[in-house]
Amino acid sequence: MHKLLHTPGPWSHDENCAGRILGHDGIAICAVYGSAARAQEDDCNQMLIAAAPELLEALIELQQMVEAGENNPGTHEIVRLAIAKAMGTGNA
Repeated sequence: MHKLLHTPGPWSHDENCAGRILGHDGIAICAVYGSAARAQEDDCNQMLIAAAPELLEALIELQQMVEAGENNPGTHEIVRLAIAKAMGTGNA
């Protein structure tokens, strides 16, 4: 297992400050800057960034499952939820 050095998840959007992404402890870890002309794209970028810890976790679990030759439905659900969060169609 790799030692993860990034801010632990889950990450979320800051509802009080557009564009800001918060770590699990409520501290801002980054901001997405854009323009009114790209508002929808900016929102999608925020969702993708906020989902980064779950996406990484899902990929690590999927890699371990493939290497072990397993077919684990629980891992499939983790992957599905991480993708849904990144695309703004659900929460992980």
